[in-house]
Amino acid sequence: MTDLRWADAVLRPHRTLPALGAQGFSAVNLRHGRWTRSLVQQAHEAGLLAFAWDVQHAWTLRWAVSRGVDAVDSDHVRLLVDGR
Repeated sequence: MTDLRWADAVLRPHRTLPALGAQGFSAVNLRHGRWTRSLVQQAHEAGLLAFAWDVQHAWTLRWAVSRGVDAVDSDHVRLLVDGR
């Protein structure tokens, strides 16, 4: 697998995520709204970290954290420092 599309990770995680882990990948970075608790769990079971990007508001930070992601990306340092 050389090209990961979000649909592969979200719609076929039972096949896609273990393949990524087997190829030596360490993380999957999806937009915050694509992550579910189940998808994060499947990523972890495949030995992958779950990263969420486009976390630009307090509600998207809460959303991502409640899903159990391992890291978030944001353009707003204050949001990340305050954690609200």
